[in-house]
Amino acid sequence: MPIDMWSLGCILVEMHTGEPLFPGNSEFDQMIKIVEVLGMPPRYILDQAPKTKKFFERDDKGEYHCRRHRDMKMYKNPGSRSINDIIGVNTGGPQGRRIGESGHGADDYSVFVDLIVKMLNYDPNTRISPLNACR
Repeated sequence: MPIDMWSLGCILVEMHTGEPLFPGNSEFDQMIKIVEVLGMPPRYILDQAPKTKKFFERDDKGEYHCRRHRDMKMYKNPGSRSINDIIGVNTGGPQGRRIGESGHGADDYSVFVDLIVKMLNYDPNTRISPLNACR
């Protein structure tokens, strides 16, 4: 199921880094943390989502933006935290803890990041399936 693949992607990153990928303490905080890493959800997703108005607002041009919150100064811009940096693709793992270890080279991390990105696709209809993830 698509939601299970999303969850598995989050769990795999947490197992690798030792920290939750999206450590939110409320629905709003959780959504903003997701947007910081994955960028804004596609417009067609937001147009269909039942809680869009709770987290996003539209400007005069019809573009969606994160709703302003009293603590917005503590949030980063959409897409400003990269999966590569979180996983440590170019640094030998998180905080360089796995530098030089077998299976932790740039090519290995590239395959891992590719899988995680496919698991965290906003669109459940195009998110990677369990069968394709095993290939």
